[in-house]
Amino acid sequence: MIIMGINGYDSNIRDRLFIYSVIQFRYRDRWTAVLTRAVLEEIPPVMHKGGSPPCSDRAPFHSKIVHEVGRDLSTLTRFSHTIAQHSSRVDECTHCKIRSENWRKRVDNEVAAIP
Repeated sequence: MIIMGINGYDSNIRDRLFIYSVIQFRYRDRWTAVLTRAVLEEIPPVMHKGGSPPCSDRAPFHSKIVHEVGRDLSTLTRFSHTIAQHSSRVDECTHCKIRSENWRKRVDNEVAAIP
């Protein structure tokens, strides 16, 4: 039997709801931090032969991934699939493939570290 207090809830229930809310916010913050890093922090470039800048295929590939992943937090669980789905855009360039693979590994490792 629950005894209702002045506000209609037992103080024990209010405390539990508060703790649950804090846990949910902290959990979501971890996902948000991974999404922010995935979208905003560039993976260091892999230098092309002769030190040339990344090929012209890199920017459209990166933009497409960021557009798809930046929609919501649930897309992070499918990050590897998203990279694989668009990897044909950088298949011609070994250096860009390495960079996209490094990006995939970083995000997958960060997602795996979330309890």
